[in-house]
Amino acid sequence: VALLALFDFPLREGTILAVMCLVSHGFLIETAVLHRTGSSAVRMLLLRITGSFVVAWLLNMVMPGSISTEPLAMSSTTVNFATVLWQWFTSISQTVIKILLLVNILLFFQQLMEEFGWNHIALSHSQLEDPLLFVTLGYTMHWLIWPRVLIAVIAVWLRHLELWLKTPKKR
Repeated sequence: VALLALFDFPLREGTILAVMCLVSHGFLIETAVLHRTGSSAVRMLLLRITGSFVVAWLLNMVMPGSISTEPLAMSSTTVNFATVLWQWFTSISQTVIKILLLVNILLFFQQLMEEFGWNHIALSHSQLEDPLLFVTLGYTMHWLIWPRVLIAVIAVWLRHLELWLKTPKKR
């Protein structure tokens, strides 16, 4: 999130990169956890990375607009380093404040849901929490959520198909 905040990507490209990050984020730690549960670490790593590129390709096909041909804004003027540093600091501070407020509000609601026994919602908080972090950068929520859900459903059904094909058939 912080890295995307530093770049001035057009909304469409920024959204695609954000979704790629959401699909494959934390894959080193999460792959290690999945490996301890019996999953193949290499398979999980390949699935997450491949999935992020597949989602990016699909979003590029279905999102309105087209790939921006404009290069990222680069300034050829000389600017005082202290001025640039101050602008960066104020910009990143605003983003950090938004994220901190958002995370604390989400933690409050997660705790509230757990108190009322809605554990299934509290357990899948990352389906809402992670995309909301990118919303602070101006990206649209539905483009951040539905691709992850879609790729997860596809991955599960492909695994079911693989297991079904491996199962010996009665003749």
